[in-house]
Amino acid sequence: MKPDNYMHGMFPYYRVKLPVFIALETRDWKAAAALDADEAGTPESKLLVYWARTIANGHLHQTRQARSDLAAYDAIIEELKKGDQAWEATSTGRQIDRGVLLSWVAFAEGNTAESLRQMRASADLQDKIGQGEVDIPAREMLGELLLESGKSKKALVEYKQALKLSPNRFNSLFFAGRAAEAAGDSSQARSYYAALLKSTDNGTRSGRRFASSRQP
Repeated sequence: MKPDNYMHGMFPYYRVKLPVFIALETRDWKAAAALDADEAGTPESKLLVYWARTIANGHLHQTRQARSDLAAYDAIIEELKKGDQAWEATSTGRQIDRGVLLSWVAFAEGNTAESLRQMRASADLQDKIGQGEVDIPAREMLGELLLESGKSKKALVEYKQALKLSPNRFNSLFFAGRAAEAAGDSSQARSYYAALLKSTDNGTRSGRRFASSRQP
């Protein structure tokens, strides 16, 4: 395929991906949960929407909707397996994505142990093979789950690992600071907040605003 044809084919996907990742990175769960899969177009784009919606509904504890979105995701995967993109449907990346979704569904259901188990498995696998250049690290999401579960010291360990693999990520720096604060380590918390300010030039190079004051 010629480069220009390749990029033309990728345009519909990235047109969907941009609003998806803006919603997730700014933690606007309601916006992510409201994404319209019918407007996504290609199966790959629809998978991305259902992936985001499942994560968002997991955060919102909307169990029924999270399960519905996961079922829709799985249905598309089964259809892809029947076509010439079967390899992509069963790729390691898809395994990681589905583990992340299973984790957030379990979280929505209040099953913390299963949620942590699924996310840790996804994070360990992603650490081995690497992640997409703008993907949200599963290791960072593991830190979220631990912080939400009141395990701030364990959360900090995961955020430290996430930052080794994805240096200067806004959310990892911010929530590493939050985890350090919760763990009673004010000195370490200050170092993460200082790094965050440095990476954004004291906020002048970031318009980041969280959609909700309740984090994570």
